[in-house]
Amino acid sequence: MKSSLKYLVGMIIGAGGMYLYTNTKQPSNIIGGYAPLHRIHNHICGVHGYAHDMKRSITAHHYCSHIRPDFHQCVIYDSDSPDAKLIGIEYIITEETYNTLDPEEQKLWHSHQYEVKGGLITCPHIPQLVEHQIMKHIIKTYGKTFHTWQVDTQPDLPLGIPQLMMAYTREENMPEAHVRKMFLNMDRLRDDIIKDRIYIEGSEKGIHPNADSWEKGNTELLLKLVDFNSNSVSANNNSEMKPTIPKDVVFDLKKE
Repeated sequence: MKSSLKYLVGMIIGAGGMYLYTNTKQPSNIIGGYAPLHRIHNHICGVHGYAHDMKRSITAHHYCSHIRPDFHQCVIYDSDSPDAKLIGIEYIITEETYNTLDPEEQKLWHSHQYEVKGGLITCPHIPQLVEHQIMKHIIKTYGKTFHTWQVDTQPDLPLGIPQLMMAYTREENMPEAHVRKMFLNMDRLRDDIIKDRIYIEGSEKGIHPNADSWEKGNTELLLKLVDFNSNSVSANNNSEMKPTIPKDVVFDLKKE
């Protein structure tokens, strides 16, 4: 009888321990460390366009952590379902930080003002009042986004080179059909969201002229794969040898 009781107590304690192990936020010292994931506290849903072809649009679910007061980092999925595909990353910085960047670097970033005012981004499954406060912050920020998986053309595998993504900036260039379809899965109307945000103010200085470079029509991001000759080296300081890497291996902002 006593052994059966001990067995039952052991089973209860074991089950409780397993529950704590799988459901609390503190298992990182046991199973290898999930601390960065525990910093994720914000879910933002929006739509991105390919910088070189804004007619191609992708629904993007951002899961973001707030690393510093001026800096967020987000992992991006194509949906919020359990089998969602990890398709990219976005970094978000404040207006003050953006203004310190090199002019060429600034061209890689997009503004968030129209996304907020135009109701193109939402925070699913949280109270509207809380979302409103988040949008008051986001409206004055800038984002830098790369998608590593072109799910619209390569749904099975993340093939090809990472793509720079941008945000839509006006009703005229917004993918209306895509946005309408996206809101079919939401419990709110886009018109109601726009009305709710009518008094959210953007930057007093306006959007920086170097942001949203895609709509200026004078800048194109080129990212190429090129052959690299490992035997091609050049002497540096008579001792250090560095490979000669073609310039267009890296990001080259080409002005038309």
